[in-house]
Amino acid sequence: MKKFTLIMMCLLMAIGYEAKAQEDYIPFVVEGKVWNFSRSHLNAPAWYGKIYIDGDTIINDIACKKVYEYNFNNDGKTRYRAAFYEKDRKVYCFNSGKESDVLLYNFGMNIGDTAVAHHNTILNDYDVLLKVIGIEKTMSGGRFQRYFVLYNYAEVCQEADESYLQGFWIEGVGTNKYPFDTYPGVLTGGNTGLMSCVVDKDTLYSWKDNHLYEQTLSKKYISGISTVKADDGAKPSGWYDLQGRRLTEPRKGVNIIRYNDGTAKKVLK
Repeated sequence: MKKFTLIMMCLLMAIGYEAKAQEDYIPFVVEGKVWNFSRSHLNAPAWYGKIYIDGDTIINDIACKKVYEYNFNNDGKTRYRAAFYEKDRKVYCFNSGKESDVLLYNFGMNIGDTAVAHHNTILNDYDVLLKVIGIEKTMSGGRFQRYFVLYNYAEVCQEADESYLQGFWIEGVGTNKYPFDTYPGVLTGGNTGLMSCVVDKDTLYSWKDNHLYEQTLSKKYISGISTVKADDGAKPSGWYDLQGRRLTEPRKGVNIIRYNDGTAKKVLK
């Protein structure tokens, strides 16, 4: 009887530990957090920098953390960039010189929820409506870390089509770009690529570790694309890669071709 009781206690403790681990949330706004990134534009040489949280401030009676940006290739200049605060798994930002806050991330979303993401480019800034099509979990620092799998909801006229996979929001990290650009991209660096996100000695993100993970997610979600053959009368309306980006012409590898009757199929070139 004692042996049975001991086994049951151990089992209940293990279940409780697992449940707690799954409910753990990795906060975004943490003193000392550093995002290391690289950036390049057109034919200009790449430069490297970091964004980090350092110190407290009060804005509109809200306790915030100050955020700074350091550019390694620009005379080592450091500038105050913004202030972050976090509430109910939502991350808000007061940009430098602004009196009103904006919502950057919502890590409390569920599958099917939508969110507005901000895309910052060298030419302009614009907002994009994204939809959560999946939430994947992986271990980070002994805790579960959530990857929110997103696709461009507005671009496909609200069609539930995973071929427009855009990328991920990573709990505690943001996107694979840098914290202020909430429009995600595939983990290939791009114009702005996040190299790592660390707090003390705890690495929440490293680009070296995420290529295989991204490929796995892409295959899993892209596999749901309809491969129905188009009718003989259907005309091709566009070519896309596996991340849903429109192509001017098919590229080597797997491409997606869409037809004017709404069908789509994957083809290998």
